[in-house]
Amino acid sequence: MGAITTDIPTLLLDCARTLPFEEAVVIADSALYAQKISLAELYILLRSFQGRGAAKAYKVAENLSYLSESPGETLTRMRLSELGIRFRQQEPVVLGSKTYRGDFYLIDFDCFVEFDGNMKYSDFGSPEVAIASEHARERQFLNSGARIFRTDWSEVFSHPERFENRLKVFLRKISEPNVHKKR
Repeated sequence: MGAITTDIPTLLLDCARTLPFEEAVVIADSALYAQKISLAELYILLRSFQGRGAAKAYKVAENLSYLSESPGETLTRMRLSELGIRFRQQEPVVLGSKTYRGDFYLIDFDCFVEFDGNMKYSDFGSPEVAIASEHARERQFLNSGARIFRTDWSEVFSHPERFENRLKVFLRKISEPNVHKKR
């Protein structure tokens, strides 16, 4: 007997209407980032569904991003949104002759939030080389005057209250919101 399969849109709709909210958003973001479905197609699918779980599907549709490179980035984005913090995701930053992307640029605070996941350390060669490259990138960020708040899986998934408290302390420390500076 063969395995029963379903197509990506049906799978994502079923996840959105039946799974816990955060899990459904993580799965949807992952499919978007992998380009298994377009943002427009998924958004329309979830928003137009009428049936059991429609409210959950609608809520997932309102929280999609094709820019999240990992489940940790999706959860970080969700935590920032819950706090009402305005941000841009995957913000380009030119440092010297290179262009990097900061995970989240906090518009009103002129700083970055970076999610540190272990996946990137195993995806690009040896972990030692990836970590050294990440440290060099961070030094360039800091030497340019950028301010960086780092978080990880433990905080955004297991201890979101710790993430929130640490972020609030960091934001108070760096200053009041910088509403005049535009990036």
